[in-house]
Amino acid sequence: MQSTRKEVANAAITGSTCWRRTQWMFALALLSGAGLTTPSLAAEWALDDVRGARYGGVEGIPGEFHLVQGKWTGQPLDPGAASKPTVMLLDDTLATGEAAGGAHPEAAVVLAASFGGSGVFHYLAVLERRDGRPVSRQTWALGDRVQIKQVQIHGQRILVDMVRSGPGDPACCPTEWVTLAYAVGQDRSMAVGQPRPVQLADIGGPNWVLRTWGDGEQAQLNSSISLTFKDAALRGHAGCNSYVAGTQAGATGSALAMAPAATTRKMCEPDVMRSESRFLEALARAARWRFDGGRLALSADDGSPLLTFSREPR
Repeated sequence: MQSTRKEVANAAITGSTCWRRTQWMFALALLSGAGLTTPSLAAEWALDDVRGARYGGVEGIPGEFHLVQGKWTGQPLDPGAASKPTVMLLDDTLATGEAAGGAHPEAAVVLAASFGGSGVFHYLAVLERRDGRPVSRQTWALGDRVQIKQVQIHGQRILVDMVRSGPGDPACCPTEWVTLAYAVGQDRSMAVGQPRPVQLADIGGPNWVLRTWGDGEQAQLNSSISLTFKDAALRGHAGCNSYVAGTQAGATGSALAMAPAATTRKMCEPDVMRSESRFLEALARAARWRFDGGRLALSADDGSPLLTFSREPR
């Protein structure tokens, strides 16, 4: 009889615990349905959040400045000067993650500052939310005319893959590949591995999607034209057909020689075929490549732009 009473009591306790757990989960569901969040749920970042935030820490610009649609223009720094300082957000560098180890993710972006000369000074900025608003937390200088491939947040490290000026490089033409790691609260970066000369294989990793043609015309938002680097060749989808084009590195890290592209033989709608022909003709003329604010840019031997790609969203 005593054993039976204990079993009944334990069952009652278990049932009560399960009921309380069910009530708690149901309450969370109601909160979520009402558009509310619990402290443990991370807020999402949108591009518009960082394109309209306040930033600071840019050398030559005192205090903070407020971006409007990703851009800020100030007053001339010298009386009577015609040029005005500008800061642009490089949209394709946005990365999110728990860089500070808290419950909510931070955002990391790269800013490009110009003061009227040939220099373009890049800065890595990390933002957090305070009372729901995006606020710049820390800023680091990356250098003049660096080429940013991508920004990532892994654990509590912000990683920047980029090409910078190496020993003997002119500022216009960097050739040193490096991955730098930054940590919130630390002033200095740390190189991940040894810096080395940039190479054609550095294009590899992401799948690149066409964004603009050489004349600046925007590609269709749902463009299926893509490019990646694998086995010493550029390959991807030309719009209708798959293609592969052998490559050979040139005398410098940014130069390349293209072999004629081989493609499959499907037929698609006339507009798609015209776009595909335009792409393959531009690709055949590519003689130089570079990273540009998180994008991949291909240009002709004379430097005229041909094609610009963004990383395919994950």
